[in-house]
Amino acid sequence: MAYPALTLSFEDQLTLHLQEIEATLNSQAWQRAPLLDWLEKNSEPYKGGKYIGRVIEDNYTPTGDAFSQGSILPVTQHNIAIEAMYTMTYVQEDVFLDGIKRDEIMVGGDMGPVLNWVDAQTKNRGNAIRENMANFVCAATTGTAADGSARPTSLFDIVKATGTIGNISPTDATYWASQVDTTSGAWTSTGLARFRTQLRKSRRYMGMSGPTALFCSATVHDAVLSGGTAKTTYMRRPEDGSAKGPDVGDGKWSWTAQAPYDPNFWIDDIPCWYDPHLDALESAALSTGGVLLGLNPQAVQMVKSPTMNYRLEPFRFSEQRHATYTRILWGGQNVARNRSANLLLTNIL
Repeated sequence: MAYPALTLSFEDQLTLHLQEIEATLNSQAWQRAPLLDWLEKNSEPYKGGKYIGRVIEDNYTPTGDAFSQGSILPVTQHNIAIEAMYTMTYVQEDVFLDGIKRDEIMVGGDMGPVLNWVDAQTKNRGNAIRENMANFVCAATTGTAADGSARPTSLFDIVKATGTIGNISPTDATYWASQVDTTSGAWTSTGLARFRTQLRKSRRYMGMSGPTALFCSATVHDAVLSGGTAKTTYMRRPEDGSAKGPDVGDGKWSWTAQAPYDPNFWIDDIPCWYDPHLDALESAALSTGGVLLGLNPQAVQMVKSPTMNYRLEPFRFSEQRHATYTRILWGGQNVARNRSANLLLTNIL
């Protein structure tokens, strides 16, 4: 008995092909995004449900007291914890294959030219969705999508001393705020000292050790490296006598093969990366100078949908546009369980 022949449409052939290709993204002509890479490396999977909950401490004020033998002990009722609540957001980018271009390179026989073209288009739009996400993450505030919904939460809405995040406000919970200095000034005269002050404050509470990664704009990068702050002016490590400071370059640091580049410098043993997506904030209302952001991976996290992580939909044909198209989809959200372990310095010169 003969099996019936199966003829796949052009769109089905593309869909099957793109399920097999290597998903490595192109790097040429796209800005590096160390902050987005760091968030994705330290991300957690979305576990479903309408809301993403992150437990934070409650009842900071102690309510107990001392007592003596034979005392009547009053029972003080209080909650253990409250939750910051977030909802998922989604990002999309179209992969558009013009029908005229397709017809020009479909010359019969081997589909190689078509598949190479599709690969290039898909990788290009994959980089585009990452560029969009990097811009959302580094925006001065969370923006609004074309349909009126919120984009992924900007880190600068999380790492602030004011503003409600996850339905919790620092007005109601004084420890629910990051360490912020908006008047940092020249790095060599006041900027470094103000950084260390905020770093100390970020290590005030239990459970978090303050930021473990720093990200900066171009002005901060240049100010630190050219401001005459030599590492020999810092305290030395007791174990080997080596100096601490922003110019320490005798160590390597990379969090994943996805981002195999070392930090640009270190400040007090914390690695710092220059992220070009932060440069836009230097001319925004957030700052008239450089921006320096410090993050703790336990305090601020990206939650990603395991079923919509740079996912390609099946290809389909559009009669209206005479084109074949699909979409790349990503789902996730930036959340915080602790804002106080992070810091933000602006107006660094």
